[in-house]
Amino acid sequence: IRYRQVPDSSEFLHTRAKVRALAPGEPGELVQGFQSNLQQGKYANVDAERYGYALALTRARRYDAARAEIQKLVQRYPQNVSYRIAQAELEMSAGRFSTALGIYESAYKRAPNYYPLQRHYSQALLKGGRSSEAVAIVREAIKQQPEDPALYELWAQAAGAAGRRAESHQAMAEHYYWGGNPTAAIEQLQLATRFAGNNFYLQSSLEARMQAIKEEVALYRGK
Repeated sequence: IRYRQVPDSSEFLHTRAKVRALAPGEPGELVQGFQSNLQQGKYANVDAERYGYALALTRARRYDAARAEIQKLVQRYPQNVSYRIAQAELEMSAGRFSTALGIYESAYKRAPNYYPLQRHYSQALLKGGRSSEAVAIVREAIKQQPEDPALYELWAQAAGAAGRRAESHQAMAEHYYWGGNPTAAIEQLQLATRFAGNNFYLQSSLEARMQAIKEEVALYRGK
């Protein structure tokens, strides 16, 4: 089969720009690199380069310049959720939580099933002190990525901040389970049962999950 060059997709170029913007290095130098490329036309996709430039400016805490850059992209592509996330994260970094959450809320209404948005939005809600709302959003994210340990840890943090201790330990159990530590998962489930009170359904669910993990461990060791 003959080799055929496939052009890089816009999504790939945007992801590559993001990686470059967040790579180890001095933020000011990263900003200069993107700025130079834009001035000299050294890019495969100008929107991707501006996206990376906005992220680098945010990282360098040059918020006014970052706002100007991301606003250009948002105006051109108002339906692009990645640009909205970048816009909201900029405001989170600047300490403008209310503004950021407003951007997230608007974007979430348009794309409630977009996993990256769910994850970022739930993190922002938690930082903004709206932990119960964060729990609801992160649980929706888990439906999209049920094997991601980081999501369960975020769920645990949000539930704990909301005062839902049994749920917090339950979430940490899944964090440890999917992270490959079934022993710690069982310990967290045992802690969860202590805070489940008279909730028969929750107690039954926790005990069933403990039993399933124990049986899985026993089966694995038996091999």
